[in-house]
Amino acid sequence: MAAGMHVGAWITCFPADGRVRGLENSNARGRVIDIVVRTRNVGGRSQNPPMKILTATAAGQGARDNDFDWTIEGELVWIGLVCATDRRNPDGGCGCGRSFSGLSSHRATTTAQVRDLPLTRDDVTKALAGYCEAAGYGVVEPIELAEEVDELLRVVSEWDVGTIVERRLDRLQPRCLR
Repeated sequence: MAAGMHVGAWITCFPADGRVRGLENSNARGRVIDIVVRTRNVGGRSQNPPMKILTATAAGQGARDNDFDWTIEGELVWIGLVCATDRRNPDGGCGCGRSFSGLSSHRATTTAQVRDLPLTRDDVTKALAGYCEAAGYGVVEPIELAEEVDELLRVVSEWDVGTIVERRLDRLQPRCLR
């Protein structure tokens, strides 16, 4: 398991049970965008092998005094931007320097978990594109989205499934649980 790897990446949202189904995101203007990712089942098995990805979790909450979790358990998460308040200190007053953003709920958590989900890189890239549009970022260039997804997948691939991860500004690291 690699500790303290540097990352600047985006991620997306799926339920904790690993079943892939349609998701809804809405932006500030109230418009709804459905993100639908499908895997084909043949003989009761998915054709997509599991992929390690970071998802929101309440596990590990309380290890730090300033933990919070307002996300949906199991949704994919994004490493969001850091504001001026937190840019030098992950424990700053805002919380953005220590949190992951849930791409379905548009809410934050200070813990994420590595899970195996039946997704492809293209599935995650498409879901991220839908999130960005729904969140008001507009259309992000496909190459930029792909680079972000690739970087995140590279970092997450170093950790075991089930690892609880925390964010400290631009670093992701396994969380030491009490």
